[in-house]
Amino acid sequence: MENKHAYLLMIVNNLKVVEKTLKLLDNKNNDVYIHLDVKSQELDTLKQITDKLQYSNIYYIERMDVRWGDYSQVECTLHLLKEATKKLNYQYYHLLSESDMPIKSQTDILDFYKKNYGKEFIELQEFPKNKLFTTRFKSYNVFTKQLKANNKFIRYSTYIIRKTFDILQLIVGYDYTKKFNLKIKYGSNWFSITDNFARYIISKEELIKKMFLHGICVDEHFLQTLICDSDFKSNLYKDGNMRYIVWENNNNSPKNFTENDYNQIINSEKLFARKFSERVDMNIVNKIYNKVKEY
Repeated sequence: MENKHAYLLMIVNNLKVVEKTLKLLDNKNNDVYIHLDVKSQELDTLKQITDKLQYSNIYYIERMDVRWGDYSQVECTLHLLKEATKKLNYQYYHLLSESDMPIKSQTDILDFYKKNYGKEFIELQEFPKNKLFTTRFKSYNVFTKQLKANNKFIRYSTYIIRKTFDILQLIVGYDYTKKFNLKIKYGSNWFSITDNFARYIISKEELIKKMFLHGICVDEHFLQTLICDSDFKSNLYKDGNMRYIVWENNNNSPKNFTENDYNQIINSEKLFARKFSERVDMNIVNKIYNKVKEY
């Protein structure tokens, strides 16, 4: 086992935040694997940022068209894991988005995972009390790539078709998951997992595809479902994935942090926080960066 960590980044834009995150991750103990969405026009700018890093090895993986809520989110996650596990047997694999930042120093982060080595940092949540929620994995969903389509006509028309189809399946009692005899679980898709569990997940790629290909937001289900049906369940860390997130809009979306959130973030016992946006408030990003960098 190498005394190193792999950071798996999924990026589309938000590069001012990404730049700060990469600088905070720049450490001889960290390798960084980057997926830049094929729709992004930021490759040259991103490479200018990564070329300035001094200590971490940077690996760009093949670019995909990743869509919010679509199975492509899972595909990209698996792709990142596969590429990283080909290189080394890392202590931990950390999945981060373009909107995430470390909120503790690398010394603190490395010490924490060394102290808790063997634990799997995955969040589990109760299902929302909404009968339609289970259609995201029980139904055969259609037009999942159009969930966030820029064209409003396409977005709303496919939404109506999809929901009508979901309700019909709900009425007749259709449950796509019954054939797999696995209890579906739910939680945040951002994780920190061991090498053993990363390789276990990769070994289940075909099962994951069969179970979740036609689901919605199944990146919030596949990891939780598999770990709870395996011997790795006993290794789940009691406090989840160590991400500081504040949920808004009836727990439907993470808050974009502003400078007013600084004290709560920096005093949190978590190691990472999301969500930060260069379009909302760069002051909080710079303030967190300067504080963490001085440790």
